[in-house]
Amino acid sequence: MLSYALIMKRKHVDSSGIQTVGYDPVKKILEVEFVGNHVYRYLNVPEVLYMRLMRAASKGNFFNTKIRDAGFECVQIG
Repeated sequence: MLSYALIMKRKHVDSSGIQTVGYDPVKKILEVEFVGNHVYRYLNVPEVLYMRLMRAASKGNFFNTKIRDAGFECVQIG
């Protein structure tokens, strides 16, 4: 069961649609704050995808194709 109380540090990213990104490598949770302050947690995301997202030239495009559209379970937390 996902704990909403998990406190995750997020890093600001250079993106027109994504404000901050955080990752918990133990729980494999990716947390994304979008412009407009909507925050989502994506479950069971491999750490390699988080690392690739953070290095991507277009974080929004990478996120959309490799994470959002890949079918990872997600929960809106904010």
